[in-house]
Amino acid sequence: MRPPEPPRYAQALLRRFCAPHWLEELEGDLAEQFAADVKAVGERAARRRYWVQVFRFIRPYIIRRREARRPIAWGGYMFKNYLTIALRTFRKHASYTAINVTGLAVGMACCVLIVLLVRHEWTYDIFHTKADRIYRTYVAYTEPDGDPQVQAMMTPEFTPTLTAAFPQIEAATRYVERPQDLQVGEQYYEQRLMEADSAFFHIFTFPFLAGNPETALVNPNEMILSARAVDAMFPDAQGYADALGRTVSITRDENTYDFAVAGVIENIPVNSSLVFDAAISFENYGRIRLGGNNWGGRTSTYVLLPEEQLAEALEASFPPFVQTEFGEYISGLRDYDMLAEGDDALQLKLQPLREMHLDTEVWQPYEVQAHNPQYSYILGGIGLLVLLIACINFMTLSVGRSASRAREVGLRKVLGAARPQIMRQFWGEALVLSALALMLGGVLASVALPLFNELTGQELSLSMLSGGELLLALLSLLFIVGVVAGGYPAAVLSGYQPAAVFKGGVQTRGNSALTRVLVVAQYTISIGLIIATLVMGQQLSFLMDKDLGFDKEGVLVLHTAQISQDEAPALYERFRERLLPQPGVVDMAQAGYSFT
Repeated sequence: MRPPEPPRYAQALLRRFCAPHWLEELEGDLAEQFAADVKAVGERAARRRYWVQVFRFIRPYIIRRREARRPIAWGGYMFKNYLTIALRTFRKHASYTAINVTGLAVGMACCVLIVLLVRHEWTYDIFHTKADRIYRTYVAYTEPDGDPQVQAMMTPEFTPTLTAAFPQIEAATRYVERPQDLQVGEQYYEQRLMEADSAFFHIFTFPFLAGNPETALVNPNEMILSARAVDAMFPDAQGYADALGRTVSITRDENTYDFAVAGVIENIPVNSSLVFDAAISFENYGRIRLGGNNWGGRTSTYVLLPEEQLAEALEASFPPFVQTEFGEYISGLRDYDMLAEGDDALQLKLQPLREMHLDTEVWQPYEVQAHNPQYSYILGGIGLLVLLIACINFMTLSVGRSASRAREVGLRKVLGAARPQIMRQFWGEALVLSALALMLGGVLASVALPLFNELTGQELSLSMLSGGELLLALLSLLFIVGVVAGGYPAAVLSGYQPAAVFKGGVQTRGNSALTRVLVVAQYTISIGLIIATLVMGQQLSFLMDKDLGFDKEGVLVLHTAQISQDEAPALYERFRERLLPQPGVVDMAQAGYSFT
């Protein structure tokens, strides 16, 4: 049976006010007196006497005084001493150090990769210098059963009508995009072609490497290419300026249209909602029609406002415009029982560019698919849990081997070291281990990044965290891990009393309530993550291996969007007559949309 111990709060009060050079002696005397009182008058009375003795020692010459500031040289000497002891300890316990550093490194590497992915998703379109003033228009309407719907595709005539009705709009542009074969000489290159108005490069920030952005997309017979497209289509060009004036052709409905390269822009950033390799004026829309058609809606419309606060006022003035310009559209929806009654059943709204990628409610007709923010929260939580497991592992290992350092702590206290100094030492060791783990974690993250990119379908790189942002993120991670992982061991180890240490009465706290809670939490989180991984693996296996009802390896899809609707039926029949007799062809069918 463990002997009675003095009241914890009375001991804490004594340590709070007592000067360091008196504390060891007073605690020892009070502990001896407490043990004698327990035998003489019982534990309860001994506790009361202990409290009384503590209050009696609140005297001027015993109260802790503010320590004088030590010289900088002294602080530097102590730092060097702590560092030397930490490195000596690491070498002496190499296996312990390797386990801790490896565990923390894996946790940090997971955090770095997840931070890269989450930051990538949450920083879409922020590179545009006018991003806070750019909005996309969309229509929100309510079906008869009360189900809300949205439509982001507008008619080609909508944009000029909107700018004419609302002169407070600084600039506006239509935008359509789709893959298109571009011809250079006898070679064809599939690139992502977009059509937009001449205000496009005034609204959005896509820096030019060659050409004049002020005149871009003004001439309908000119084309703007990305650096990637120029490298692929003109490998012999001596610099991007050498590509200017060269000819690129587009064939539609048996007609060939030639375009002169008038500009070269930097490659589109990976966190851009608008992705394209070639751009031509929207004046070509009549002869080179890109995009789809949804109730007459064919284009995305973006507007640039003079001030961010103007958006709400502009939206409030839309209802009369909607009734005038969307009357036919509203009638069509109601004819097909797709729109509820009431003047507010259909509303024209503005969607901020910065919120577009994280808004899954509004369909993206030509932009990068929206990202559900809940996925980022889940990934962030997984990263924190993995890091927490590593920190708990560090704490339990440190506390578990506390008995081997008890004599060191006792000897330091005998030589005059105060508890805060010893805590700083152990915290410093935790920070040094965290720094080593961070360096190893960075290496692991860079090695695992190609596989991570393959799994996520992204083009992430560590360079995305650059400059001050990277330094701040690394220092924050280092500080958090060092403080969290080193806090409990520092508090436990620095609390040993010299008398108990040298008498051999120190017991490790590996079986304390908090340690047991940490171990249970570590196993619970680990098992939970393993189960979640197995479940997701089975789900992915189901999606990949499910019988789709046809052999996708034996199905060939030919995209014929460049053929006019009038010619398509006759061309299909001619193609079918020539193809079916060929050996290896089982059957042939046509569809309005490809399901592959």
